[in-house]
Amino acid sequence: MIKRALAVWLLLVAVALGYTLQGDGFSIEFPAEPKKTDVTVWELDHQGNSYRMSVDSIDSSPEQAMADLRAEFDKTFQFVSEEKITVDGVTGKHFHYKINGKSLESVMLVRGNKLYLLMEIVGGSADEAARVVKSLRLR
Repeated sequence: MIKRALAVWLLLVAVALGYTLQGDGFSIEFPAEPKKTDVTVWELDHQGNSYRMSVDSIDSSPEQAMADLRAEFDKTFQFVSEEKITVDGVTGKHFHYKINGKSLESVMLVRGNKLYLLMEIVGGSADEAARVVKSLRLR
């Protein structure tokens, strides 16, 4: 499931927040209304930035799920850095990559058997992208 979601995102690779998306156990502020492209995937292109929020079920530990996804990202993107992130008491990872001269950011959080994955390609406002990350909440 994770590889399929990443593959769909890879096809898409080629301001003030204004829309609250409430999904399966999370909420996030996007700059505009995203398009739901799958049962658990929302996507938005906005002023040079691309956003993708997805929720997938996992069968492994949170650490293994994040390691597996990171390995998939490392095959395609140039790794820059990794940091811990905590959202509503859930610790995860915030990865920074480069792709075609742009920044790709990925926030991975696991609660229970669900992987919450926010991906951003930042070709426009870095401030807007940072506000989107900071708006992510698990409920």
